[in-house]
Amino acid sequence: MTIFKAFLQILNRNKIILILYSVILIFFAIFNTQNSDIATNFESVKPDLHIINHDTEQGITGSLVKYLGEQNNIVELAEDAESVDDALFYRKVNYVVEIPGNFRADFLAGKNPEITTRSTGDYNANLAEMSLTRYLELAKAYRLVDDETGMLADLEKTLATDVEVELARQNPVNGLERAVFYYNFLNYPMLAGGIFMICLMLLSFREQKVARRIMVSSTSPARVNRILMLANGLFMLWLWLIYVMVSFVIDFHAMLSVPGLWLVLNSGVFTICVTALAFLLANLVNNRGAMNGIVNVVALGSSFLCGAFVPLEWLPDAVRNFAHVLPSYWYIDANEKIGQAEEFSWSNLAPILANIAVVLGFSILFVILTNLLKYARRREI
Repeated sequence: MTIFKAFLQILNRNKIILILYSVILIFFAIFNTQNSDIATNFESVKPDLHIINHDTEQGITGSLVKYLGEQNNIVELAEDAESVDDALFYRKVNYVVEIPGNFRADFLAGKNPEITTRSTGDYNANLAEMSLTRYLELAKAYRLVDDETGMLADLEKTLATDVEVELARQNPVNGLERAVFYYNFLNYPMLAGGIFMICLMLLSFREQKVARRIMVSSTSPARVNRILMLANGLFMLWLWLIYVMVSFVIDFHAMLSVPGLWLVLNSGVFTICVTALAFLLANLVNNRGAMNGIVNVVALGSSFLCGAFVPLEWLPDAVRNFAHVLPSYWYIDANEKIGQAEEFSWSNLAPILANIAVVLGFSILFVILTNLLKYARRREI
């Protein structure tokens, strides 16, 4: 009981660190809740475009101007260069198209008259450029097989074809994407808080004064180790339960769903892995300065490399390949698979269970390494 009371005293003295990690997690979870509504429909965007036409608005030239007007919002500006430059600078227009004189005649003669363009270089400007490029490429193709009248008829028929856009997946559980983000981000506070506290506890009990008092007491070292393991295990269980309850507060309905319960299960297995890793690191470090460095490297490094802060699909292939050697990758990848599963049939559960098994494998590996390290140290003594 004395050892457990000492454990609680150390935990109480360092509660600010745990509160800080928890506040960071809750802040980002709530921020994401407010800014990640699930899209259920698709709506095309019309860029703002200005046309300077030096040719007569007839034939192919008139058709081009008409098509650009249908695909974009036409903005009227003064024709002087300063007004156009100001409009681009202040984002009043995204794209400027300048059609040269004799464009129609040169185009029908088989030439490729150059259309001058200027843009803001953003997403909308690229959309406007795509509409211009599409028209010109189709017109060049039809020009080879027909006269102007037939070419324009074929152009209008082709360009009038609409493509129906439908979302490939609509998440049936409201808020599940936010829950996945929360449990992905949980990787950081769980690693940082768990490793920091367990390392701190074990280092505190390995201090010379404390170790000597334990040696002269009636409690055997083996019993002390068992009590410390139990206390640290209870601490990690308590920490995990706190974070799980927070997730239910943030989105109760999503967490009560089948995917939500799988997220809880996956995080529970990851907590076991973090506990095993913390015991291994605690046996590797000998001072608190090294402990702080290891916490930052492991927690921040794993979070950046494995998709806790940046989605996995945004990371380079080389980073993703390297992240496979870290348990955080398999934990976060399992979260993503849970969020993407349409239904929880065996075909969908198999890769999720495989990831969970890998995390458990890491846990066993860390326990084995910890025991080997302790055995080697006893041999040295």
